[in-house]
Amino acid sequence: MTDIKYKQGDFNEIPAGWREINEGQFAQSMFFTYTPVAHEYRQIFPPGEPHVLDIKMFHMHDGTGFAMYSDYWGKKVRYFAFGCEHEWGGKLTDAEKAITVYNCTSKCKKCGYFHATR
Repeated sequence: MTDIKYKQGDFNEIPAGWREINEGQFAQSMFFTYTPVAHEYRQIFPPGEPHVLDIKMFHMHDGTGFAMYSDYWGKKVRYFAFGCEHEWGGKLTDAEKAITVYNCTSKCKKCGYFHATR
């Protein structure tokens, strides 16, 4: 999976922007709106965790993603998000402004990701 441009770090590395989210946040996340472009398995050891987490990661088209960890003995699933927490409203370049055939154009103020949809 090393050739994926959406990849966040190497095997067993904690992806950038790693954060735990609750079940409600996951239920209302873009996981159910977008289709993952890639998925992978990792074993990570985040600070503050008592043991390694075996996670299933789902990479989205914009460099963000979601991960799940199954606590087998605790009979629970934990949810995580990674990547930029986009803040829309960034300044568009002239080239981006020229894309007027689209209904929705926006740019992240933090990472510069540009999104255009029809």
